[in-house]
Amino acid sequence: MSEIEKKALSPILRLNLWFWVTSFILVFLAIVTLVALYIYNTEEKLPTELYPESYWGIHITNFVFYMALGFGAILVSVALRLRRTDWSAGVYRITDFAAVIAFVVAGFNIVFEIGDILWLVDIILYGQVDSPFIWDGLLLIFFIIAAAAYMYMAMVPDLTRTSLRVHEIKAFYRFLSFGYVGNPIQRVRLRKMVLRMAILVFLVLLLMTTVLAWAFEDVSPHPVWNEALTGPLFIAEAIVLALAVIILMLAVLRSAEGFQDFLTRSLFIRLGKALAYAILLYLPLFIIGTLTMTSGEDSTFVSLSDSVWNNEFAYLTWGIAFFGLVIPLLIVIQPRLASIRFVVVAATMTALVLMFKIYMVVVPGITRHLNAYGDGIYWPTLVEWVLIIGSLSFFIILMVAMTRFFPMVSVWEIEDQIREEDDKGVRPG
Repeated sequence: MSEIEKKALSPILRLNLWFWVTSFILVFLAIVTLVALYIYNTEEKLPTELYPESYWGIHITNFVFYMALGFGAILVSVALRLRRTDWSAGVYRITDFAAVIAFVVAGFNIVFEIGDILWLVDIILYGQVDSPFIWDGLLLIFFIIAAAAYMYMAMVPDLTRTSLRVHEIKAFYRFLSFGYVGNPIQRVRLRKMVLRMAILVFLVLLLMTTVLAWAFEDVSPHPVWNEALTGPLFIAEAIVLALAVIILMLAVLRSAEGFQDFLTRSLFIRLGKALAYAILLYLPLFIIGTLTMTSGEDSTFVSLSDSVWNNEFAYLTWGIAFFGLVIPLLIVIQPRLASIRFVVVAATMTALVLMFKIYMVVVPGITRHLNAYGDGIYWPTLVEWVLIIGSLSFFIILMVAMTRFFPMVSVWEIEDQIREEDDKGVRPG
């Protein structure tokens, strides 16, 4: 057994103090979230005075946030696998897991909005075939399955290794490995299958993007939701968000599980540079997208643009621009700050602030021209803040559970990468 394999598989079924403390906190948050969800759907379905549509804000914001995270993670994973850089093998598995779990959490936020699981059954049985919301849900389910299959294919060799090391549930890993033994022919075929699946997942992602845009367009004409730059903004924002979250997840994994040997400083510096390029792509789109909200014949668009930069939403807009984009960009491009600590600081700022950016996309459009007595501002109630935290805790619970049952780094791809670089006479940083 190689040293890389030994370290990568060591967290599996290891229930240490860190695991129990983290699990206790997350389970407590999950219970509180369930209580909050019950209160929300029985007593607080109209949490603001901006009835009828603004109470969607929290669920749509959560939904779009996790959809963006999933989209961005898939894009990063596919791009790295197709390009096959000399440092990317350590990133594959965490991006795959992040994508699948993010889509699952996004789906649960749809259920949160519906409120009653029986209503979901009615939608499935009696929904209109030509409704974009029906197709959006079906495509989301299909995409979760495709992304999970893509993740699973790339994990098969490591499942075989795990079956040889973890004896407690050896049969479980043998079943999942489907007789894979790792001979050269199998490795070549599997690598080709993973690349083909990556392309298929990318194509499904494009379909998901178009259907999602169709669903947003089909609702009443909200400002911002149907802008010409909405699509490019969403994709650019998804990439920035995914890179920031991936950096944070890798940092936690490196610190908690001792993966310093293959989650190296060089890897974080390069991810920081990738984050800088993504911010440079996104920042001008963000500025143009908000400044051009005055376009259109409806005077609502004029007041909305003014409210975003100068009035009630101005503090959020300026905060997003500086604390979520400009300052992190300045941090990661400074050679003197080229360290894991500063890259993680920049990623943390970006990830936190982008949640408010999605809020800025969703909420202003549903607090303008839709209320009988005039415009207003929507802000989540305490119960809704609990739902936000609960969605995040659900995401983390699933990630923590995965670390105790599956290898969180792709051992076979790291070894292949090292072997290829050794043949070239170059060792990856």
